Amino acid sequence: MGARRVTTNGWLFWLARHAQLGLILLDEAIQEGVEEGMLRAFVLSSRNAADFDRADFKSQLSSAVSDQEFVQLVSAYNDFKVSNGIPLKAPPEVAHSNFLRQRGLPVCGVRKKPLGKFHRVTHCWSCKNPLNNEVDIECVECGWIICRCGACGCAR
Repeated sequence: MGARRVTTNGWLFWLARHAQLGLILLDEAIQEGVEEGMLRAFVLSSRNAADFDRADFKSQLSSAVSDQEFVQLVSAYNDFKVSNGIPLKAPPEVAHSNFLRQRGLPVCGVRKKPLGKFHRVTHCWSCKNPLNNEVDIECVECGWIICRCGACGCAR
């Protein structure tokens, strides 16, 4: 599939140019309820999502999406999400999984702070957001506190 893979707000998207539909965005988070052999894509020209035959659709994609088109497409998709009650930011466990997958690292899971473990307050190495293990979850693999952006120590 010719598509540009990006992460924003913790979500993992594929952006592409469809031969007939123009700019499209593929989001794993909106694939629930899609029939076997189909996929759901957000189409910029209609500012809506629709279901398509997976094989036929993917054969017509190219990754030729400029940075300006990326901003336009994601902005329109965020408007679509808001109007359909879909969260703009991924939950931390989803953001963490997508963060690791984007970097080709294994996803080993998350946990709450283990009982008896000391309280830690710090900041994210990637985006500098404040972190607190009384509130935020931790990565099972590295033990670091997971940020809303999805970062942990595995990618450090």
